[in-house]
Amino acid sequence: MIGRKILVFVNILGFLSLATLSAQNTAFEVTTALVTTKIENRVPETQTSENRFPATVDKLIYFTQLEEAAAPTTILHEWYWEGKLLASVPLAVKAERWRTWSSKTIMPHQTGSWTVVSKRPDGSTAQNTSFSIDNDMRTVQLHIESNPSDAIVYEGSTILGTTGTDGLNIVWFWEEGEYTLDITKPGYQSGAIKLTVEDPITRVQEVVQLQGNP
Repeated sequence: MIGRKILVFVNILGFLSLATLSAQNTAFEVTTALVTTKIENRVPETQTSENRFPATVDKLIYFTQLEEAAAPTTILHEWYWEGKLLASVPLAVKAERWRTWSSKTIMPHQTGSWTVVSKRPDGSTAQNTSFSIDNDMRTVQLHIESNPSDAIVYEGSTILGTTGTDGLNIVWFWEEGEYTLDITKPGYQSGAIKLTVEDPITRVQEVVQLQGNP
């Protein structure tokens, strides 16, 4: 009888030890949580004021830094757009102080309100971060084919163009209408493209080929 009592007591201690360890594994804190467009050397590089991003953004990253984690454990990133859960990303935590992140591809129509929620393994919320993607502009992506591939997009009264890399140029339109966009590059023949900008807001890609001067 004494042996059985000792065995039961040992089993209870083992169960309590596992329960304590499980509780410790979920008791971390998220001390930093932010949305960014770039991470370099495990550090967020690009942030925006008021957590607002332009409609041209095609990918965002949710960065979290944890403290007091009893590794190994996990953290879950849940991405919500307009209240709808679009992605759940579990991430491994391997040290007491740990940095980790997840990313989400942004589709052209997914403007508006977003929230990313960080959850512990027990389902409790460690942190949540809200941001928005602006929907007050119409955007067009132009792929300029030339060699080298950079190009210059002329600026107009109701449009604003940016000089891109690898041939990709972004142009913003604040008003609906028909546009003829002139494109030029030193050493190449000029090009032009006609665009129709309408509601609902769209993001399309057009290809313009610039021929080198003979």
